[in-house]
Formats: sequence, structure tokens, C-alpha cells
Amino acid sequence: MQRLIDELPDHVEEITLPGVGHIPMLENPEIVADALRAHLHKATMDETRSATSPTG
Repeated sequence: MQRLIDELPDHVEEITLPGVGHIPMLENPEIVADALRAHLHKATMDETRSATSPTG
């Protein structure tokens, strides 16, 4: 597993969801939803910044 993580592109962000196993969305839906919300917020902000930048 570590080899797979090490081979991911530089822009990939690894997060750890504490206390969950193979089915995190069933085991702790709130923590998964929080992680998804944070990712979508960041992606939306990045997209907005690149669309409004002079070189975007």
C-alpha cells in the first residue's frame, strides 16, 4: 500500500480517516462527509482562483 501512495502524483493529498476500516461511508458517514466537503471547498476555491487569475 505504501508503494502505491508513494507513486501518486505530487498534487494528491493523502488524508486519514480515524476509526474507520474498509467501508468508511457506512462506519462513520459524518467524517467522510466532512472530508468530502473540505475537498470540494478547496477544489472550488482553486478553480475560482485559476479562472479569475490573469494567466487562467
